[in-house]
Amino acid sequence: NGPWLFWFPSGQPEKQGSYVSDIEDGVWTWFHPNGSRKAEGSMVEGKEDGPWVYWTEDGLGRTEGVWVMGARDGIWLDYGPDGDPVRE
Repeated sequence: NGPWLFWFPSGQPEKQGSYVSDIEDGVWTWFHPNGSRKAEGSMVEGKEDGPWVYWTEDGLGRTEGVWVMGARDGIWLDYGPDGDPVRE
């Protein structure tokens, strides 16, 4: 139980979040090997739940969408480097 931080062999953080009864629960953040954020959102009972954001390794593009207990829900959007949507 409690907060955890995992590391790449390089020493950069890989992911961080909390466990409740050995199950991912709460806000989790994943990182690319270069240290930039890769993904961030909430886990409930080990499943993605609620809004999530995924970033490209260079941090310029991103994807946003909503999960409902591990299943994608609704419209997901990909954004380009200028912040404008490029794909739905």
